[in-house]
Amino acid sequence: MQYVEFVLTRPSTGAALPFAKLSVYHSGTETLAPLFDADGNGIVNPLTADRTGKVGFAAANGTYDYGDPAGIAPTVHQQQFYDFSDLDGRLAQNAYRKVEKYTDLAMISEEDRAGGLHVYVDENRREYVWGADQSGGAWLDLGATLAESSIVDGRRALQTWVAEDNTGVMRLFLAMMADGALRTSVFEAGQMEVAGVTYEARRAFGWDWVICKTTTDGRAWAIAGVRADGSWFPGTGASAIAVSTYTATATNAARKFSWFVEDGRWIIFIVLGQSNAEGYNGDGSDVPVTTSALYPSNSFMLAGSDGPRRRGQSRTTTLVPLIEHNNTTPSVPGSACKETYCSGFTNHLIRDVAAATGKTPKIVSMVAAFGGQSLAGLSRGQGIWNDAINSVKDAVTAIRAAGGTSIRTVIVWDQGEGDTGGSPLDRASGTTGKGAWAYKMMLQKLCREIRADIMARTGEIEPPVVFAMQHSNTPTGAEWENSSRFGIVSANGIENIRLVGPRYQIPYADVIHNTSQGRYLVGQLIANAAIEEHCGIGYAPMLPDKWYWTSSTVLVVEVTVLSGSLVIDTSNSPVQTSGLSSQGFAFDDGSGSAPAISGVAVSGNQITITLASAPTGRRPRLAYAITRNSGNTTQDGPVIGARGTIRNDAALPTITGGNQYNWLSAFVLQLF
Repeated sequence: MQYVEFVLTRPSTGAALPFAKLSVYHSGTETLAPLFDADGNGIVNPLTADRTGKVGFAAANGTYDYGDPAGIAPTVHQQQFYDFSDLDGRLAQNAYRKVEKYTDLAMISEEDRAGGLHVYVDENRREYVWGADQSGGAWLDLGATLAESSIVDGRRALQTWVAEDNTGVMRLFLAMMADGALRTSVFEAGQMEVAGVTYEARRAFGWDWVICKTTTDGRAWAIAGVRADGSWFPGTGASAIAVSTYTATATNAARKFSWFVEDGRWIIFIVLGQSNAEGYNGDGSDVPVTTSALYPSNSFMLAGSDGPRRRGQSRTTTLVPLIEHNNTTPSVPGSACKETYCSGFTNHLIRDVAAATGKTPKIVSMVAAFGGQSLAGLSRGQGIWNDAINSVKDAVTAIRAAGGTSIRTVIVWDQGEGDTGGSPLDRASGTTGKGAWAYKMMLQKLCREIRADIMARTGEIEPPVVFAMQHSNTPTGAEWENSSRFGIVSANGIENIRLVGPRYQIPYADVIHNTSQGRYLVGQLIANAAIEEHCGIGYAPMLPDKWYWTSSTVLVVEVTVLSGSLVIDTSNSPVQTSGLSSQGFAFDDGSGSAPAISGVAVSGNQITITLASAPTGRRPRLAYAITRNSGNTTQDGPVIGARGTIRNDAALPTITGGNQYNWLSAFVLQLF
C-alpha cells in the first residue's frame, strides 16, 4: 500500500480547485477502488479536496485511473502505486542466497583465481577454499581465527585464518581486509640450508621464489629467493641471502611497521629549494654517483635533458628510468649541477620496503629548485613554483596512463642559506633576515600552499609531509642567531613539517654544498624519515626533548632517539675532531665571561654537560654544531665545518657501501 498527496488544479489556468471531487478507479474500469487514510483507515471514494485543493489517500499496490463524474476536475490520469516495503520476501531471500554464495568468490582477486584459488559456500554456510597444488589439489577447510593483530600486505586484517589440506603438507593463509578484499596465499612449510645456515622457507605457489628468514638471529624476510629452476634471485648462493640485513618487517609488532603501498599506488618525490636541492657544487671534478638505474621498472623521472631537474625543461608526460645527469653547460639552467637527492631516496626506499614487506613501490622523482634564492623567491607565483606544479600535474597524467590509481607525495624543502642574514625582515627584497620566528612563519605558509596546490593535482586526501632539510652553517650567518637554520628547527612537527638532518656529517665539496656522494647519502636519510613517517609510528629528528639542572654546574639534556642509544663518535670518520671543542657543544650565559664546558657524556638518550663553574649571567644558552674551526670561511661539513660528534648507534646500511647513522641536529637551547 502506498500513500500519496497532491493538489487538484484547473488545466487551463493552473489554479487550485478547492473542495473539488476526485474519483479513483481500478485502471481500465469504472469500479471505484477502496481508499485509505495515512493510518490505514477506510475513507470515502470519490474524495473531496480541502479548501486549498489538496487530497491525500492510500491504495493497495496496483494501477489506478483518476477522474471526476461531475466534470469539474481535469481529464483522467493514470498512476502506479507500489510500496517497496511490500517486496516479495521470497524474491529477497533468493537474491540474498545468490549474493551469499558468490560474494567471497568475487572478493578473491583475478590473479588468485588464475592461480587455482576458489571459494565455495555450502548450504550450511560453511566456507571452503580450493587450492590447486602440483599433485592436483585438495579441499582446504578454513580453520581457527588467528590473533587480531595480524598484518597482511602491510595493512591490518579484520580476520585471518590458516588451514591445512588432508595431507598436512599444503597450507592456506586467508585474510579478510578492512575494505572487504580477501587476501590469499597457498604455501608449503619447510626449511632450507644455505652455506651452513638454516632458513625457514615458504614456497608460495604462483610465485617463482622462496621467501627466507633466518632462524638464528630473527632478522627480516630476505629479499633473495630461489626461482623454480633452482637459480638464486637476485644473486647467487648465500651472498644473495646475506644482503638482507634490514630488521623491520611488515609484521613486526614491536616496531609497529607497515607499508602504505597498495595495488595501483605510486609515489611522487619532489625536491624544492636552493642550489643544494638542485644538485649544485663548485667542485668541477665531482661527478654523479648514479649513472644507471638500479630499479628501472620502479624508479622514474619525467623525460628531459637534465635528469630529474625540471627548471628550464619542456613539459612532458613521458616517464623514463631515473638517472642523474652531470650538467656541464654554463649557458643552460642547472649548470654545474650533478647528483640530486632523488636516486639516494628512491633506491634506499625501494630496497628497504621490499626487504621488509615484499612490496616494490613505484616512484616518480623530480627537482624544482633554483640556487641563490630566498624563501620569498621560491614562493607561490614565482617561476620555479610553476615548474614544480606543472611537473606534478604531468607526473599525475603519466601515472594514470600507466594504470596508477592513487598517489602519495613526498615533499622535500632544502633552502635557507639565502635567508641567514642579520637584518630585519625585509618584505621588499624577500630576505627573512633577523629572527628564526619570522622564517618559521613564512615556511609554514609556504608549506600550506605547496601542499594545497599539489593535492589539487594528485587528489590526495591526507596532506603530504614536508621534509625540511637543516642547511649548512654559512660563514656569513651568525652562529647563535641563524634565522633560517633554527627557524626550520622550530617548525619541526608543525603544519606536517618534519626536520631531516643534520648534514654536517655528509661530505662537502665547498663552503655550503655537498658532493654527489653526499647527496646520495642525504637521499637515504630522507628515505629513512619517509619510511618511519609513512610506514612506522612516525618520524622524529634527534633534538632535545627536555632539560634540567642536577646541580649548579651539571646540565642534563634528554634527546628524542627513535632507535638505538646515543654515542660520542671520536673515530674521525666521518666527523673530524681536530679543532673541535666540547664535542661540538657551546655554552653562553650573556655575562661576557661564560664558564667553559669541562665535560660531555652520554647514556641512553641523555647528554650530560658539565661546566667548569656555575654560570652567573641571566641568559644561559646551550648550542650544538654551530661553530666552525677557527679561521674557516671556505668549507662546511665533517672536517672543519660547524659539526658535532653525537649520533645514535642504529646503523643504516648504504647501498654504495658502509653504514650511516642519525646524528644530533644543530640547535640553540634557551635555558631560562
